Amino acid sequence: MKKTIVLIGMMILLISFAYATLEDGLIGAYNLDDNTSVIIGPDLAELNAPSYVAGINGNAIDCSSGRLFDSTNYYGANLGTEFTINWWTTQPSIADAKYMITAYGDADRLYLRTTSSAFSYGIQGDGGSGSESGTYYTVALNSWYMHTIMFNGSNFYIYVNGTKVINYATGIDPANWAPTKAITFCGFTLGLEGYDFPGLIDEIYIYDRSLTDLEIQELATGVFLPLASDTTPPTYSGLENNGTDKQYGESVVFNVSLSDEIALDAYCFAQNQSGIMTNTSCVDIDGLNYIANETIIITVNSNKTICGQFWVNDTSGNENQTGLSCFNTTATGQVLKLFISNNQHEKKIMLYNNGDAYFNGTVTVGTLVDASLPMRTSPLFAYSQIINWDTDTVESLHKTAPIECRREYGYDALCTIKILANSFQYIEKRLNLLQTEKIEQSKEIDKLKIENRDLKNIISSFEITILEVKEDIIDIKTNISMINKTNTSITPIEISK
Repeated sequence: MKKTIVLIGMMILLISFAYATLEDGLIGAYNLDDNTSVIIGPDLAELNAPSYVAGINGNAIDCSSGRLFDSTNYYGANLGTEFTINWWTTQPSIADAKYMITAYGDADRLYLRTTSSAFSYGIQGDGGSGSESGTYYTVALNSWYMHTIMFNGSNFYIYVNGTKVINYATGIDPANWAPTKAITFCGFTLGLEGYDFPGLIDEIYIYDRSLTDLEIQELATGVFLPLASDTTPPTYSGLENNGTDKQYGESVVFNVSLSDEIALDAYCFAQNQSGIMTNTSCVDIDGLNYIANETIIITVNSNKTICGQFWVNDTSGNENQTGLSCFNTTATGQVLKLFISNNQHEKKIMLYNNGDAYFNGTVTVGTLVDASLPMRTSPLFAYSQIINWDTDTVESLHKTAPIECRREYGYDALCTIKILANSFQYIEKRLNLLQTEKIEQSKEIDKLKIENRDLKNIISSFEITILEVKEDIIDIKTNISMINKTNTSITPIEISK
């Protein structure tokens, strides 16, 4: 079973799932320490009583003295539509047309043999209608080579020492291999002499499935069957990170070299920017050695300690964990606030960066002050805006001051905030002007209020006068009416002369 590590906080959970080991699908395995060294599968029959000598793992068959063959055609009947055959060879001499393996029939057949200087192959599939042949690897005498032939149901592949060298589309069917010839190691098919391989063959493994490239590469590292019980956990070395002088928004890479004597399986990486150690990735790996690289982006502010840690297991379920690899974040340039005191002769300035003061000093009017902040990469101050104080508006006075950055290759760079003191004079004048305008506006408002009050008084006087006129009119009307009545009752008087 293959196990993947999952980290939750500081807890480690192991989740198992099906995994095809190098013993899965194995239907034939022969150590060849002697003719009875069978791990699995039927005995292979001997021809001419071959001898067994020191091989790559224990003993090996000396093909110059005899052959081995599948006398019952067990593999022709049991390999099916996918198969893999794997073995090791070495030879002290070379000659043309000397066969390592043959599987012959009237229709489908295959062989691997030597030429005068190289390994060659021949394939015939699709019921005899398709064929392919050629050399696939140059031979070096007295060197061990691992050969693998693999058919995945549609393509035929040849590997040498774990590397794929031949890929040919053909439809091989082991059922077409003739029972009287079947699979033969060390020479040509039965009844044909003089083609014996001039070397040793060792560790024959036959599968009823197609191995993966990684499995074949694992066999090529010198993994021999049966697999020994593995109780040794993976090891690690070279745990490090490049977080020195790194800041908010920058990337940090954690590295570690992982090793196992059988096969690595998976690793997980965790880091503590959230406040607790939390996994950020888990990766399936293979092989004996692996260099793990994990990149994080700093998401916390300055003066924080960030740590990373790896957990690793092997294909046998043995686990190990590294120590902590830590670094301290440096100051960042994310938020700058500028505070200016109102003083006639000098300006007190404080520059804040995420709450940390980087400059706290006094600037005399008309001089230039440099407040240097550490930085490593350009994005730190990319948000800053150059302010043209002569045209800036009051609403923009909370922006940062102009920033200039200088970078030197191979060294930390400095970003310098340059603040002209006479700019503060401009700001002060601007603010005073606004204050004066505000006072004048206030006076105008007071004046309008007085005028409004006077107007109301005038209106009230007008209203009183109108009432008095109305009363006079009524009195006049009354007098006129009385006069008219008097006139109607008087008899005219004659005046004598």
